[in-house]
Amino acid sequence: MTGSGVPDVNGCGWGKEFWIELKEIHSGNQLTLRPMQVSWLAKRAMHGGQVFVLARKNDELKLFHIDSLSGIKELVSEGFKHKALVTLTKPYEWERLTGALLS
Repeated sequence: MTGSGVPDVNGCGWGKEFWIELKEIHSGNQLTLRPMQVSWLAKRAMHGGQVFVLARKNDELKLFHIDSLSGIKELVSEGFKHKALVTLTKPYEWERLTGALLS
């Protein structure tokens, strides 16, 4: 088991570690994060950690980079319409996603 708010994925490659919270949007554009998730992501980002939210709506994937508490609040407020670091549609270009996570 993990602590409350810990993201779904922890990865490491080429000497860089990152964390990803996975979200699926079923209708509308709302991206829901629990308060403990917001807190964990914001704290890790403020201490220099690389944290992301990867959201899927239908066949579209968006990767959002979290850099601060205000950044994550903007993401929650704007939802899936928020400016993404990377947007992918089928067929997914996984190399673009990997490049963004490890840049």
